[in-house]
Amino acid sequence: MMTDSASVLLLQAPVPGPHNRVVAKASAIPPLGLGYLASALIPSGFDVRICDMDVEDVGPEVLVGMLENARPSLVGISTTTLTLKNALRVARVVKYVLPGCVVCVGGPHATVCPDDVLRYPFVDVAVLGEGEYVLSALAHRIADGGRAPFRVRGTVEREDGRVGKGEARERILELDELAFPARHLMPLEAYNIPGTIVTSRGCPFACGFCAGPTVLGRRYVGRSAANVVKEVQLCVDLFGITSFYFVDDTLTHDIQRLHDICIGLRSVAVPTQLNRSLKWTCESRADVVSPELLREMRLAGCTTVQFGMESGSQRLLDMLGKRVTLQQIEDAVIWSREAGISPVLSMVVPHPEETQETLRETFGFVRRLYDAGAEKIVPALLTLFPGTRFHRDRARLGIEPLTDDTDEYNLGTPVITTRHLDLGTIANAYSQLLALTQSRGVPAIGRLGVDALPAANRP
Repeated sequence: MMTDSASVLLLQAPVPGPHNRVVAKASAIPPLGLGYLASALIPSGFDVRICDMDVEDVGPEVLVGMLENARPSLVGISTTTLTLKNALRVARVVKYVLPGCVVCVGGPHATVCPDDVLRYPFVDVAVLGEGEYVLSALAHRIADGGRAPFRVRGTVEREDGRVGKGEARERILELDELAFPARHLMPLEAYNIPGTIVTSRGCPFACGFCAGPTVLGRRYVGRSAANVVKEVQLCVDLFGITSFYFVDDTLTHDIQRLHDICIGLRSVAVPTQLNRSLKWTCESRADVVSPELLREMRLAGCTTVQFGMESGSQRLLDMLGKRVTLQQIEDAVIWSREAGISPVLSMVVPHPEETQETLRETFGFVRRLYDAGAEKIVPALLTLFPGTRFHRDRARLGIEPLTDDTDEYNLGTPVITTRHLDLGTIANAYSQLLALTQSRGVPAIGRLGVDALPAANRP
């Protein structure tokens, strides 16, 4: 039987320092994870609120007022490694204002390193992995008068003053059973890309710089094409959104499913009064696309595809286990342009065996890709996120961390050296890459942004 203690506040921890506010807002997308959590709670009668502390400019004073007004019995805070310290500051405020409130922290960092949050007395529970069923079970236990330790499967808690053991629940294999994210609880007009959708979970690949396989595992689980198209149509009907970003690591992993999604997207009805057509962007591996597939995607409204280039050195790509060639990457760029799709590429520098020679190769390949029609290439600095293979094997790989201050883990601050490159060389190479990649490029064919919303809803 539900008690009166049925109020839940879900918070997206803000990013730190100079990356807060302006930078965060410029690339902001709705916190779909919190949206899924809210949708798992609402049918049971919980009063749920979502607050993205960056886009809503929520500082400590505003947070205190929010807590005093809502008086939630459970506060869930989502954190990455970059936002960890701010998440802990938020948790401290929550516990100070509402000592009896259960403070729960989840997200990638809490999944990989629950001790990092539970070492503080103002955090009660860490959630591991997918949180929909876990948080729902925890919220019900609290609402029914339960007290810590709650012993909910998929969580870690302190017992007798010590951090206990825990493991994530089994993966959710029927994603179609999950309710769509509670977008009505989010200020969609505040986001640069309001129309975000995740169609699958888990990545079968194992890039050394990515913690995805540790957080969710390498088993790829996709939603049905019909379920994905239904969500797109709902976003059009309820919110007037016509531009979408499929945030999957690799939307193109299951080609047959993608084919079915494209067929469904071509049948999505967009009201004539919106005066816009459906368009979308996604991420892909370069080795799975073909001219035919890209043309099909374009007919379904795709305007941009982002490919993981990672390096311009074939030797480094082979050492990464990327299983992709430089020629496949260049072909993907050319074929995308020919299909009417803007190709965007991402890359990481330095790799563990990066040298001055491989850097020269990468600079040359960047120029080659721009000549081939790349719209934009986005470099990021290698960062040792917990849960990544590079973090685990750093000593063997010759990677030396320079700081454990997670506020610096923003992909734009040098935080490591390698056995071949010192800090100055890495910083200089990154600066030169930024200068090169920002000075070149081919005009975009289409873009996503606040124009994805009807004019009346734009900021």
